[in-house]
Amino acid sequence: MSATLRTNPYHPTRPASHEIFVGREDDCRSLLAALRSQGHAASIAGPAGIGKTSLLNAVQRMLLANPDLPALIAYLDLQKGHASLDLLLRHLADALMAALQSQHGLRCPDACIAQTHALATQRAQIGEILAPILEYAFAHTQVAYIPVLLLDNVHRLGVAATEDLASVLQTAVNQHQITCALAGRDELVAGSYSETSPFRMLISYNLNLTPLSAAQTRELVAKANTCGWEVEEGCDTLAYQLTGGHPYKLHYYLANVLTTSERLSCEGLRRRQPEIEPYLAALFRAEPTIALGSSGYAELSELIRQLIRENRLEDALEHLRAEARWRDQATLLILRLRRCLSDMNTGLVRRDEASAEQTAIAAAILQLLHG
Repeated sequence: MSATLRTNPYHPTRPASHEIFVGREDDCRSLLAALRSQGHAASIAGPAGIGKTSLLNAVQRMLLANPDLPALIAYLDLQKGHASLDLLLRHLADALMAALQSQHGLRCPDACIAQTHALATQRAQIGEILAPILEYAFAHTQVAYIPVLLLDNVHRLGVAATEDLASVLQTAVNQHQITCALAGRDELVAGSYSETSPFRMLISYNLNLTPLSAAQTRELVAKANTCGWEVEEGCDTLAYQLTGGHPYKLHYYLANVLTTSERLSCEGLRRRQPEIEPYLAALFRAEPTIALGSSGYAELSELIRQLIRENRLEDALEHLRAEARWRDQATLLILRLRRCLSDMNTGLVRRDEASAEQTAIAAAILQLLHG
């Protein structure tokens, strides 16, 4: 059978699907137990690529598969940034309305949408903002749904904005109006989890994700075999040695080998290592610790220049996109960069061509700052 006819199960840039999700069963059960009743909030912490989004997606699937729990599950990715608290509250309401339509086939009428948006603009309490949505749902289903908010990439908001969000969420959680889970980097949790922090008052359950074990790595590698690929004995051991069980790194290695080989083998992993390791090292280099203060532009400019020097163009563009004046241009450059990286990883362009394109993107970023 040709390799092109088989499914490559590994996707490092996407959350793990149900078929490829392994090694987090205990974490799922613990998180589900924390989310199954109102008045609780959970925190999922861990470094980039450790599997926070995949875990949230898995928990969402399990909640949706439970017919006995009248939950309305809204997932919101905060990686694009939010300019203000009222905009974030509006996006939370929109996510809940989208969940109502996708999960129960109910589209909120325009009057309901306008009312929730107006309440969000006024920075009303979350319970008050979501009330028109839940009242509309009850009127049509006679079910009192429990809103479950799954908030991903919370660290993108920054510590101050996160604590503002925590203060707002805390009231709704304490009044048993919502249940929520917030996923973010270790640094965010450590930085905001002080004795007086609203975040500390909000969270009742903490989950710190760690890399997969050797046994869990073996289970992940074996997924290739179930998709029709031959897996050489000892391949799982070498994959674990190369990655330490880090989920993103594992997926990246395994996906790359299956892109260029007919099977998963130790030789294939070793052959790809010289190209993969520099990329992963740059990708997971520690975040700069520059805090954006009231002076704004000068600090942001220096941060972006530092990220460009480290060849972390996507991170630089995300910071640029958070600024309203550059949002549209930065979004287009992000799409251009991702297409370039995809073409390089799949062999559609030569590495030197991709490097030239990334240099051009870096120049465009600097031009925006100068402009």
